[in-house]
This record gives sequence, C-alpha cells and structure tokens, in this order.
Amino acid sequence: MGVSKGYKKSMVEIDRLIDELKAAEQADAPVSAPKPMPVPVPAQQVSSSVSSPQSRPWKRRVVGAVFYGALVALIVVIVMATGQRSNAPRTLFGYSALTVLTGSMQSEIPQGSLVITKSVDPATIQVGDDITYMLNANTSVTHKVITIYEPSESSAQCWFQTKGVDNNLPDQALVAASNVVGRVIFHVPAVGRIAELIGGNAVLIALFLLAAGALLYAVFLCLRWMLRPSIPREKGVLAA
Repeated sequence: MGVSKGYKKSMVEIDRLIDELKAAEQADAPVSAPKPMPVPVPAQQVSSSVSSPQSRPWKRRVVGAVFYGALVALIVVIVMATGQRSNAPRTLFGYSALTVLTGSMQSEIPQGSLVITKSVDPATIQVGDDITYMLNANTSVTHKVITIYEPSESSAQCWFQTKGVDNNLPDQALVAASNVVGRVIFHVPAVGRIAELIGGNAVLIALFLLAAGALLYAVFLCLRWMLRPSIPREKGVLAA
C-alpha cells in the first residue's frame, strides 16, 4: 500500500510540473500578428516614352495656336501688301507692308522684296537707317538715310537726305519727317512679287489659305490619332 500511495503522489507531481511548463511556454511565446488581407495594387504605369494623348492637351493647343497665328499673320501681310496703289501704305498697329518695285536698293533689299516698316518717332531715326517715305500722294520710296537736318528757325521738323545704295547720286528732294512712313525692320526677298501677282484677289486668296490651313491641320490631327502608339489597359495585381 505504501508503494502505491507514493507512486500516485509522484505521478500527480509530474503532471503538475508538466502543466507549469506548458503555461510557461505559452506565456513566453510571441503573439503572431494576423495575416494581412491581399491589397490590390495598380499596375505599373506605362513608360513615359509612350504618352497618352490626354496627357498632353496643352501641347496640341500650343501647336494649333502657333499654326493659326502664323497663318493669320501671313494673310494680314498679304492684304496689307496688296493695298491700293493710289493711297498711302496700309498701316496696322504701326506696321506697314510694301513691295519694292525698283532696283535702287538691290544690293541690300532686292527688287520684288516684301518690306515691313514700323512707325517711329522721327527723332530716333539715325544715319544709316532704311526708311520708307511718301514721295507724293501715290508713290512710296524706301531708301537709306545719309544726312539728317535738325529742326531750325525756318522749319520746326527735321529733314532727311536719302539715297538708294545702288544709285550714283543722293535723292534730289529732302524728306520731311511728316512724310516718313516708318523705319524698315526686315524684308523678305521675292515675297513682295508674289503679293503683287495676287493683286485684287487678296481677299479670296486669304480665305483660301485659311480654309486650306484648317484642312491641313485637321488631316494632321487625324494622322496623329491613327498612328499613335497603343496603350495597354491598366490592370490591378494582388500583392500579399
């Protein structure tokens, strides 16, 4: 009987120790975090080398504005350059467009060039400037200033001595400041001759250019849309 009671006591003690060990292991074990749910991640964006048409709307607007601005400017210049010969050159915002009809300035401004002048204060004109002035009510001349006569007691305005660079002698008549149309700011060879050929059909040709420009721009947009690179559809991927 003594052996049996001792054995049972030992087994109870062993069970108690095992329970204490399990409790200690559970107390020391780290708490595991719950596994996160899969989160949808957007697919990687398309490379910047393949840009969507919607990503650059401002560039199309800039191209269109520059194109139509240049077209309108060309039309305005043509209309101004083909003005009536019986009156002074047409002026828009101080600028005038004229055609060189003779070769007196051939070495610098060839015959047939389109000349653009800007209205300036006569006091700012200097020797060496090319100016356009009215020789009479029906004729404008573009020559170089070689001498300036300042206002005096006999004349309240300045006067200019001019000369065609390819002429042997200066112009006989002095040019009054009030007759100056403007200073030449640039010229384009041969364009004036084209404007002269247009003549009285300037308005019709201007309208034709405007319509043709709009058509070409529309064709350009269509071709660009048809040839644009295909963009893969965005897909989401699951990341653990």
